[in-house]
Amino acid sequence: MPFPKSARLVASTVWLPALLLAAPLADTPASSLPPHPSASQRALSYLRYAGREVKGEADDRITHKSALLLPGLLASIVEVKDPADPRLTRYLSETRRILRGLKTNKAALGPFEIFFPIANHASAKRLLGPVLTRHPEYDAYEQAVFEHQCRWADYKSNGSAPPRRPIPPAMTIADVSEDIDNGNFRLLVTAAGYLSAQEFPQLQTTSKDPKSGRRTIFTRDDILREMNLYLQRTYHSIRTRNISEYGSQTYLAIDFAPIHAIAECAKDPEIREMAARTLDWLYSSLAASLNQGHYINSAARSKGEFLGTGSAIGFVGWLAFDTGRPARGDTVPFTVYCALPGAYRIPSAVRPHADFPFVKRERIDQGGNFVTVYTLQSRSFGLTTSMESRSPSTRARPDWDRDSFFKEAGRNKLNWFGDTPGGFSPQWENSMQPYGGRRNQRNAPNYGTNPWSQVVQYRGTQIGLADVSAGYPFRQLFCVYPMNALRSRIVKKDSGWILCHTGTTVFAFRSLKPATKTAEAGPDQTSLTDRYDYKKTAWILEVAEAPRGHQAKTDDIIASELERFHQTLLRAKLVVSHLDDADEKPPSIYYTSPIHGRTLKLDAAVYPMPADGEGVDLTDYPVLATYPEKPGLPRILQESDHLRWFGNGGKEVFDLRFDGWLK
Repeated sequence: MPFPKSARLVASTVWLPALLLAAPLADTPASSLPPHPSASQRALSYLRYAGREVKGEADDRITHKSALLLPGLLASIVEVKDPADPRLTRYLSETRRILRGLKTNKAALGPFEIFFPIANHASAKRLLGPVLTRHPEYDAYEQAVFEHQCRWADYKSNGSAPPRRPIPPAMTIADVSEDIDNGNFRLLVTAAGYLSAQEFPQLQTTSKDPKSGRRTIFTRDDILREMNLYLQRTYHSIRTRNISEYGSQTYLAIDFAPIHAIAECAKDPEIREMAARTLDWLYSSLAASLNQGHYINSAARSKGEFLGTGSAIGFVGWLAFDTGRPARGDTVPFTVYCALPGAYRIPSAVRPHADFPFVKRERIDQGGNFVTVYTLQSRSFGLTTSMESRSPSTRARPDWDRDSFFKEAGRNKLNWFGDTPGGFSPQWENSMQPYGGRRNQRNAPNYGTNPWSQVVQYRGTQIGLADVSAGYPFRQLFCVYPMNALRSRIVKKDSGWILCHTGTTVFAFRSLKPATKTAEAGPDQTSLTDRYDYKKTAWILEVAEAPRGHQAKTDDIIASELERFHQTLLRAKLVVSHLDDADEKPPSIYYTSPIHGRTLKLDAAVYPMPADGEGVDLTDYPVLATYPEKPGLPRILQESDHLRWFGNGGKEVFDLRFDGWLK
């Protein structure tokens, strides 16, 4: 049965003229896109930055990366009102040149290269209408996009074309795997296939079986039917299992783009509505991870960025919500589609929490392996941890550590805010798995985590433990202190605590074994790194609000606050067993924090961890929920296929059900 018409899906003309007629904004540099309470003004300032003229490569030097220029070209024509506008001529001619170069130079096509051209084409038609189609170069441009989209062998394949083996046709929703991957490749390719079939009735692609040589022809009707089913299953997977790239600073920002494209450009009202409600879910998840404009979350695919407080997904949050602060604009091309004017509206109830502290829990189902995330959002900092729920039988496999989650995971991190925001995270080194020949090559710093380590958290306290397998070649724990973001760093040799003050936040780190390499200066001389080269390591991290909050502090006040913090930490209780590398038994750590009195424990012999630091069973985690410290404050709760937002006093202000969506 068709979905009821969403109150948020209205004619695009409602917003577009208001945006285009807005008072001109001065050109803004990438480092300083201005804050503004109006979402349309923020979007316009970004689109003007993204649409600035960029010199493309010479024809003979066009590669697959040249496709990354396409969204910027789209951004440049948002304000075009006349077919004679030279910006439109440049958009059409440059698009044709790039597509021609991709084919002539035999550039390898991937999901980005097949999504950008058709997403641009559908978006440009929606935004400009006759202004676009009456241009004398339009027919040649349209033909170039059509021929390009026919080059993808099978839109059911989310990898580079052609597929390694034929993919069975999808005739009903049951033909699409319930455990379908819902990350950026799948989202980009299915959106590209759907929009290509929608825009071009003559679309036809050909897939070749590499073994038999047999060719399979897919017509426009085949692709439109199959992509409709794939979109339904993928969107349902996101809303009920969480997105596989949860927390990724880069890739989660990309995930928004193809869903926005479908929500705005699909002509089928049902699939458009499904995309819009999937965006409702994604923006709810984003809002729950935003702390005063900073994106704080454990990262599935960190790309080494998770220690910073600026990110591509944080920029999507800036576009969506009034953060009251400037943002970087150098996130082209992935966020152009999120910034385009259109019909979709974020529900008014969906907004970042403004009352602190609160705890957020979320659960991610990755093909039967569950990852759970625990985050404390406080006034001046955010602290987060993810915990794996893989079974002991999985861990017993000789190759279990090849899981890509470990290659790129940002399991635990601290970010603080203030005049000089920064981050800190104890990180174990790891391999460049899961890519076969790279398994025993050292990964980049802050890029992934060690599969033999565990972290557990209660509010502002984390403890970590590792017992690295003898056959695993990487075992070092390293801690990077960003000295340019710290007001003070004091090492207490007698107690082992390293005390830090950021001006708004105090934190203390303690390794239960001495550093094997101390205070190694970074290449830019703005950071210090301590390294711990052991088979078994254990550590403690305590984080708290600075006693005097955001007030200006002299060096004497900061030193005094750190000393009082240290005296409190000396009352902690600690029990450790089997931590010596020569001891063959699995190590364990029991730590009772003097700040809140809670005892945290980790035991290397117990895997997966049964519960978080509050004793909540990891199997009981909701898909998404927030827990304010004071009752009656706004919160979020999603269990199974039901998402709800509650306002002040516990009143339900938003209700979204996903049951019955699949046909």
